[in-house]
Amino acid sequence: MDERDALIAALQQQIAEQQRQIAEKDRQIAELTEENSSLASQLEKQKEEIRELKQKLGLNSHNSSISSAKEGFNKPPKNKSLREPSGNNPGAQKGHKGANINLPHKPESIFRRNAENVLFLKSAGRTAKCSDAESAGMSSTLCCT
Repeated sequence: MDERDALIAALQQQIAEQQRQIAEKDRQIAELTEENSSLASQLEKQKEEIRELKQKLGLNSHNSSISSAKEGFNKPPKNKSLREPSGNNPGAQKGHKGANINLPHKPESIFRRNAENVLFLKSAGRTAKCSDAESAGMSSTLCCT
């Protein structure tokens, strides 16, 4: 019987240890369940906040009372052309001679204007003429009189 009693005592100790472990696991489950419900409520609050912020982001001067001046750089894009690019380069075809703007007539004289001299003539209340330019010491640019 001693052997049997020793086996029963060892089994009872194992049962007591397992019951203690089960109680610890139950306590951990309760803590985790409480933490989970807390996190779930936080998640719902954050989802609601995100929903509100997305709604605010979607507002502009066309669908709210916000003035267009307050939009800043967040203005909605203008309607772009529906034409698709052809792939061709812009401008004239290669080999095209081109044309420049020609003077309507041949100038009588040519002289250069210095910025200081032009300012001097403007401050004197006169318009620059070829004779004024030559007397003011200006050298050549176009002068049509």
